[in-house]
Amino acid sequence: MLASSNTWQIVVGVSSVASSTTMQTHLGASGREWGMTCLSGQKIHKNRVEDYCNGFARGDIVGVIVDLNAGTIEFSKNGKPLGLAYTDVKGPLTPCISLLKGQKAILVNQKN
Repeated sequence: MLASSNTWQIVVGVSSVASSTTMQTHLGASGREWGMTCLSGQKIHKNRVEDYCNGFARGDIVGVIVDLNAGTIEFSKNGKPLGLAYTDVKGPLTPCISLLKGQKAILVNQKN
């Protein structure tokens, strides 16, 4: 990812299967989406932004840990848990990512 003043460069998280995210919005804009902005490390849900962790850099691996039994979401950086991000989360959910033109991401499904 390229550093700039745009902290919304990449948003990683999950979305309800019934979410209405479009190409004109970003992940985390609705109440059925939970995300984290990678450059700033802020979390976003219902279009509300809150501080969560230090940001990420090119080459870092972002993990999204979803526990639907507990209703929680946590993120990790290079395999290290960053702490609880969201509670009261209900499924079904699907992995999601918001990117800007020219960016790319690789999805790795790792089961513990």
